[in-house]
Amino acid sequence: MVVMRLRGENLRNIEELEEALKDESDQMIEHGLGNNTEIEEENGREKLDNEIVEGKEKKTENSENGKKVKDQFATTVFRLFALKKAASRIADSVDQAHRDNAIVVVLFMCSTILVLVQLETNLCSTVFQNVKTEVEVLRQIVYDPIGRVLVQSQKVVDAYEGNFAVLLPLAKFLVRHANQLAALSENVGQRGLYASLQSSLFSKCVQLIKLYIDRLSNGQIGGRFVPEDGNVHPVSSGTVNFLKLLVQHQKLLVQIYQRVAEERKQHISELLGNEQTNTNSAPKLFIQILTALQKNLQQKCGAYSDPHLGGLFMFNNLGYIAQCCTKDKQIYTSLQQHQPQLLSTCETEAEKCLQQYLESWAKIGALFAAGNADGWEASGEQQRKAVKAIFTAFNRDFDTIMETQKHFCLADKSAANDVRARIKQIVLRPYIEFSTRNSRECSELFESDRQLKYDAETIEMIIDSLFDATF
Repeated sequence: MVVMRLRGENLRNIEELEEALKDESDQMIEHGLGNNTEIEEENGREKLDNEIVEGKEKKTENSENGKKVKDQFATTVFRLFALKKAASRIADSVDQAHRDNAIVVVLFMCSTILVLVQLETNLCSTVFQNVKTEVEVLRQIVYDPIGRVLVQSQKVVDAYEGNFAVLLPLAKFLVRHANQLAALSENVGQRGLYASLQSSLFSKCVQLIKLYIDRLSNGQIGGRFVPEDGNVHPVSSGTVNFLKLLVQHQKLLVQIYQRVAEERKQHISELLGNEQTNTNSAPKLFIQILTALQKNLQQKCGAYSDPHLGGLFMFNNLGYIAQCCTKDKQIYTSLQQHQPQLLSTCETEAEKCLQQYLESWAKIGALFAAGNADGWEASGEQQRKAVKAIFTAFNRDFDTIMETQKHFCLADKSAANDVRARIKQIVLRPYIEFSTRNSRECSELFESDRQLKYDAETIEMIIDSLFDATF
């Protein structure tokens, strides 16, 4: 009974709870608090907005990742290209070093065989004390070694592609010991091999010098590089050093050209591409090299987008060449004897190039030309406006040219001082004249709106700061 009573009370409590929940639900529906459609729509909108935002973020992230991958790929390709190019240069340099070393080995073999032959000759003389026997024994001993040395040497010389400077010691050796080597080759029956080696070496020397001049004239030496500051190009210093080397050995040079000309049954001038004359061939060669260098520099000058910087570049290089040729007594003497106008022509061209550079400053100096002219008349407010306009234009142009030329360089200190002085004549002198002539207006401008940004001392100081990279 007790159990049934408890169960009945529980059932009544449940029924009351159900009724209470039903009433509460009816009230919520009636007042719109349980409108599931609106809730679902709101939830749907929020979900859609979140999906759109997530989609945009994902798209942006993918785009950024794609851009990063693309940039990384481009960077990787550039680095691989740079590494490949550097590796190619290194490989070429190593190959050239091997070729150059082979010529050094040839020189070592030739000098060694001479020493060994001399030792064997002394030994045979001591042992046999009979000329005929000594000659026969010596021939048997050194015939094969000399033959192998001469054959191998000619193979190396014929295959060599490099610089004349590397062949120079070997050429000097063969010329200096020509009689000794010729007699030795004759005694052992190898005269033909020696003559062939000598002919190959001298022809290779002439060929490499001609190739150097051709490549220099065509702009192949020095590449596309041009100094950003207009300084002396490495091709100028390299060519001048090569020229000094030739001048130091011009007697040997003449002998080489004479031997090659005799073998080819030509006149020396024909080897140099000139009309036949009896003058020394070496100075003609020097003139050809300097002419080719000027062509090379003119081609490189065309790479500058700024013609004024190009003019400064040519002025630097032509001045450097003329100065080096004048300081070197041997070069100067050779040029003065055979083509004295070459250096003066070089200096004239350098002056023209300097004028091309100074045109950039002439435009600024011209701003004051009208105001300094005797016929220039203005009064009152009109004069004040005219003066103000001129100073405004000057400030703008002066700032622009200083910003453009702040990295320009003049290699020679005395030349730099001279150019600064000429710039002052172009800019500072008319500036002072104009300021003096319009002193009252200048004073008013300075006090009112400070149009006088620079005074004469400031301009002079700024011009003196040009070409600070000189050395």
